[in-house]
Amino acid sequence: MTARRLPRRRGFVPYGGFDMPIGHSRFSFGVGAMPELLSTADWHYVDAPGTADATYGEQQQKSEINAVRFAAGLSYSVNSRLSLGATVGAVYNTNTLEAPYIFQTQPQLAGLKTMLDLHTNGFGWNASVGALFQPSKKLQLGVAWKSRTVINSTGNASGDAYAQFAALGVNAPSNFTYSAAVQNVLPQSILASAAWQATPGWLFAFQADWINWKNSFVVLPVSLTNGTNAVINSIVDSTSLNDGVPLHWKDQYAFHAGVERRLLESTVLRFGFAHANSPVPSSTLTPLTAAILSNEVSTGFSYGFRPEANQSVGQSSLLAGEYDNSSVHVGTQSLSVGYSFHF
Repeated sequence: MTARRLPRRRGFVPYGGFDMPIGHSRFSFGVGAMPELLSTADWHYVDAPGTADATYGEQQQKSEINAVRFAAGLSYSVNSRLSLGATVGAVYNTNTLEAPYIFQTQPQLAGLKTMLDLHTNGFGWNASVGALFQPSKKLQLGVAWKSRTVINSTGNASGDAYAQFAALGVNAPSNFTYSAAVQNVLPQSILASAAWQATPGWLFAFQADWINWKNSFVVLPVSLTNGTNAVINSIVDSTSLNDGVPLHWKDQYAFHAGVERRLLESTVLRFGFAHANSPVPSSTLTPLTAAILSNEVSTGFSYGFRPEANQSVGQSSLLAGEYDNSSVHVGTQSLSVGYSFHF
């Protein structure tokens, strides 16, 4: 397989929140918006020959899975040492795929390939609960759980299977349209944290995360209905079809450590490091699912650098063998700006 480098992408990720006490009670209320999942790839490559040597030649492969959470929460201060809180969130999801697509689980079409342009969007719901405990003035402990999110998104899909039709000797119109539905399941997670104010000028923080990808990213189901191509409808004996992209991700464990040094009343330096295992098995790895980054270094002005991570595929479990003996290399850099106002 010829090595291809994805172009560098830049973008802005706004997020924020607002909270306030409720009168003179022990309750506080807050709202916020934050990204839940942001994944995008946009690159050009030569489509590898698949079933019956069908290839669509030089192509653009563009994919996006975005999810943003809008949440409202309520907290209760039990006493000066313990606070409890809960949130409810609505997650808005969009999915885009513009690329050659290989059917994986639809019996009559498995292994066949078509150009596909798919766009869907939808909402899902989740909730979270957490607690903060301060056993001493210098130590604060935290724990939180967030539920999984099931998002059923709908939209449309269109495409053209001209290369696959030609490779199989089918002389008929090859373009099609469908109504599309995609189900994304975002994982539940648990985190535990500790912050230690060693001295007035030094703060040390630690956090451990468990993300339950194993029970969420198993298969990405795609449902297509109201198909318009007579040949495809005759092959599947229906105007509808269901396919699923195997994922079989593993649970992810992440560990974070940070230090903050206060130089002046208005000047603070920060440094952080995080490490996590890759949840993506080599057998289902593609450039579209390359969430394989393992390390992150961040600095006080919120510059983040994740060194390039590499993962190789021996024999892919995806049909048509296009990703056999391939490898994926991913690295990121980020710069964020934050602002808080106390009143």
